[in-house]
Amino acid sequence: MTAQCFACLRPVGRAGDVCSGCQAKVPYARAWYVGPHTGVLRELVMRYKFQRMRSASKLLAELLCEVVPQLPPGMVVTWVPTIRSHVRQRGYDHAALLATEFARLQQCEAAPALARTGKTVQRGATRAERIAQAAHAFMASKVQPRPYIVIDDVATTGASVQAAAKALKDAGATMVWVLTVTRDPLE
Repeated sequence: MTAQCFACLRPVGRAGDVCSGCQAKVPYARAWYVGPHTGVLRELVMRYKFQRMRSASKLLAELLCEVVPQLPPGMVVTWVPTIRSHVRQRGYDHAALLATEFARLQQCEAAPALARTGKTVQRGATRAERIAQAAHAFMASKVQPRPYIVIDDVATTGASVQAAAKALKDAGATMVWVLTVTRDPLE
């Protein structure tokens, strides 16, 4: 797969790079995803989220480990928190489970540095609605002056990971990276 900017999907020099056009627009320094939200990868994510296939967190975390380079010393793994109603429906916070498994494999710290500030649901929302909702959806707490990597399962507009990264930076994170399983651009 050709290296692409996570934000705009334009070609870049190396995986994880943010293109020069997006660098001033996004609060994260680097970002990766395993693959497009299609085929077997999409099916695995959907079963993990909606059919309570918790064991998929191990395989998904292994896939995340394969696309991200060695983490900087002291990096903290965190996640885009799932709204409470979805956690109740699923019986678990799929993003937290995925991030915790990733941190275990990377032998680094995982911490719940973000909380939801509302109950908005992104699924089924338009691009403009998603961006507007995400802008005020997260609050960071107990953020140390260290680098953080934010994990989520799927990025469509990228609004959630962007808002999460901004909250972390505003709270004192020295650098933020983003990592998702899939990228599913919403036209």
